[in-house]
Amino acid sequence: MRPDHTARLRALDTSSDAAVLQACRDALAHDAELARLLVGLLWQRHLRLVETVARRHFREEWQEVVGETSARVVRYAYARADVPDNWPALLATMTRRAAQDLLRQQGRHSPERNGDAAEDVGATDPDLAGVGEGEDLARHLERLSPRDREMIESQLDDEPADAVAARLSLSVTAVHVARHRARARLRTLLLEAPR
Repeated sequence: MRPDHTARLRALDTSSDAAVLQACRDALAHDAELARLLVGLLWQRHLRLVETVARRHFREEWQEVVGETSARVVRYAYARADVPDNWPALLATMTRRAAQDLLRQQGRHSPERNGDAAEDVGATDPDLAGVGEGEDLARHLERLSPRDREMIESQLDDEPADAVAARLSLSVTAVHVARHRARARLRTLLLEAPR
């Protein structure tokens, strides 16, 4: 970490959440790395709260809720102009909504409802088919979280969802949802990559 970043993080460590969020937004224009570090500071301050809310609303796959909430926090910090009065309350709301969205998505992608169709969708994903053959696959996978990377790699290796579920102590439905989200994140990276 750059010394100026370390000094800025130390200076803001005891500041209010609103001050850290504003500093993050100010840094976006000229120092994306500092903006990322400041979002990380906000995230670490309230990670325990997010985990507690996630476990309460989505016991089985709560880590998936935490991951989705993390993505929402970054989008909020980078894209919104308002500064919330109560950051912990906003995080709790984001976490509850992420859990509700995942529950709805599980209902749509449930293997009990869709049979093996959920697995076939991933197997025929045109973005995944192309990325498995490219020499830059490792570069794209490195940019994913470890869990997303594992989901993509297991799918590229044609590992059945039930085997992944048993290995990771997840439900088969959670694996389908995690694979779907990992494909979406990879697809986003592919679209952002220069051609």
